[in-house]
Amino acid sequence: MENLANVSSEDELLQLRNEGKISEDEYGQLLAAMSKPPSDSVTTRVSESPSIPVSLKVVAWIFIVGGVSACIEIVVALMSGHININFGILGLFIGPGLLKLRRGWRTCALVYLVVALIAIPIITVLSLGAPASGFHISVFGQPLSRAPMELVLVIATGAFLLSVWVLWVLTRPQIRALFGLDRS
Repeated sequence: MENLANVSSEDELLQLRNEGKISEDEYGQLLAAMSKPPSDSVTTRVSESPSIPVSLKVVAWIFIVGGVSACIEIVVALMSGHININFGILGLFIGPGLLKLRRGWRTCALVYLVVALIAIPIITVLSLGAPASGFHISVFGQPLSRAPMELVLVIATGAFLLSVWVLWVLTRPQIRALFGLDRS
């Protein structure tokens, strides 16, 4: 049998016709289809792929950076002999999922945000009961210093407002439409 890799498409069609595997009419249709340039519909579909808004890219990168930070914190804790469970590591999956417009990762991001919007005020209120000397600050699990309560409140407020903005971005009608959800 002849090596088909070295045979042109037209020769292959001719061979199929001669062997009786396709009719004369099918041969003519296939030959005509092969000689036509690609239709505009193919290029239109490629050019119509959704453009990701800058706000969604920023949200995705916020999750990715948070995931990397959580990963570093977990590794540092393990090296110190501690086990650290940090759900922030989900950002390593949520961020790329948002960039790929995966509906399930958008849902995961929304659940994550709702938990954050509930937890941030609770943790802030509980930290107000900390000793007057301040609140302990650590970076990647390593204690740095005691922070004044005012700084804790500023950081918590910033984190809360950032979470509200991210939630707003993910629930905007234009963003919902990118994930294949209705505009209502």
